[in-house]
Amino acid sequence: MNNFMTLPMGYVFDRFGTAVARLIAMCCTSAGCLLAMFLFMAACSAWHLLRTLFLMPRTRIPYPLPPNYNYG
Repeated sequence: MNNFMTLPMGYVFDRFGTAVARLIAMCCTSAGCLLAMFLFMAACSAWHLLRTLFLMPRTRIPYPLPPNYNYG
């Protein structure tokens, strides 16, 4: 079953999604808690979203950048 699902997951989730799908499958078969795995993935996604929002420049980015331009 695992080999059968590898090909469709590759098309659905691109190249890194198959690794995530395999990690989820391995954790589920080794008595891992599915809720804990999804909460961990949601926390990682929230971290990257917040980091992106708070590291945006306060105004628009000037072009060309001055040598002393500081962002974040």
